[in-house]
Amino acid sequence: MQPIVVSANLADLDQIKNYLVEAGQKVRLSKQKLYKLRLAVDELATNIIMHGYNQDNTPEALKIQAKLALDNLTLCLEDKAQPFDPFNIEIPDLTLPLEQRVIGGLGIELVKASVDKFYYERVGNHNYNVLVMFLEDNT
Repeated sequence: MQPIVVSANLADLDQIKNYLVEAGQKVRLSKQKLYKLRLAVDELATNIIMHGYNQDNTPEALKIQAKLALDNLTLCLEDKAQPFDPFNIEIPDLTLPLEQRVIGGLGIELVKASVDKFYYERVGNHNYNVLVMFLEDNT
């Protein structure tokens, strides 16, 4: 599919959702897997917009591209925000009371748990978050 590009504005999350739904329907991704992928993408895109760009309405801030294959749907989120490696985030200690927990980290754990594969790479001044969902349950 052709990629879409959105600004650093939470109002553009609907465009991302619509694009993702179209991609999921094209490869016949199950409703459950599409829901999980939408949840993961929404979390990542929201974090990029809110924390990477401080919701500053930067035009062309986030590029989303779906790659359709026979056995999977791969979605790449590309941005030029500050480097942010989701695999270097401390997981909050869920045994602690809420007021004692470190802020942040749970959303990334949600992303990791929601998709079949998740990769991150920083190339030059670009962040690449890649999410993969298999069409059959091959997790």
